[in-house]
Amino acid sequence: MISYSDCLVVTELPISQHLPWSGQHQQLLNAVVRAVGLGGDAQLTNGVREFIWPLDPQARFDQSAPIARHALQVELTAVRQDRHRVLLLMGAQAAEYLLPLEQVITSGQWVESQELPTLCCHGLHEVLRLPGLKAELWRQLQPLRSLADGR
Repeated sequence: MISYSDCLVVTELPISQHLPWSGQHQQLLNAVVRAVGLGGDAQLTNGVREFIWPLDPQARFDQSAPIARHALQVELTAVRQDRHRVLLLMGAQAAEYLLPLEQVITSGQWVESQELPTLCCHGLHEVLRLPGLKAELWRQLQPLRSLADGR
């Protein structure tokens, strides 16, 4: 979870590869947020906040999808600030765990989540791994430009 002055971004990273948040991720995200007219000067307001699930793969307590969904909702509520105007969910799993179960996930389309206008799109790691997705990501992000223009 990355908090900018006017938007909150949730993106996924593959835990199986133990990839940390990198400078490449941050540069791409800053460029994305700046390109759609959000993020102010693209400075983080609270840094990067990780949500790792499962907590402990060897643990004997319930770490099922419903529990993960609830834990992520609680974490997001703790990070969310009143000045956030939009929630950007980057990656299918980010959308899967933060949108209601019955919500159809369509990249580049607005939905309502956490009482915020929410846009789902490709994840940062996915775009870094497959640079050919940058053009598609840009198309998915176009609705954010109209939000930024309507300040």
